[in-house]
Amino acid sequence: MNVVFACLDADTLGGIQRVTHTLAQGLAERGHAVRVVGLHRSAAPFRYVAEPRYRRHVIGRAPAGRAGSVGQLRGRQGAICPGVQLDAA
Repeated sequence: MNVVFACLDADTLGGIQRVTHTLAQGLAERGHAVRVVGLHRSAAPFRYVAEPRYRRHVIGRAPAGRAGSVGQLRGRQGAICPGVQLDAA
């Protein structure tokens, strides 16, 4: 199964990020193709998993609040997750 987790900021120290990386690692260890996508780069990245078995991607180069949008994510998702349709309500 292909799994994609999308977060505004996937590498900041926080609860949502911890759960995301823990689930991603667990699913990858079970043989699933997993990607964690952050819309914004973290100003102070935190490493949740010593040896991730999943792929990580960051869409925007600037930390949250400076640049980026859902439109930017849609524009680059094909290179990160081919065949995955993004829908933001």
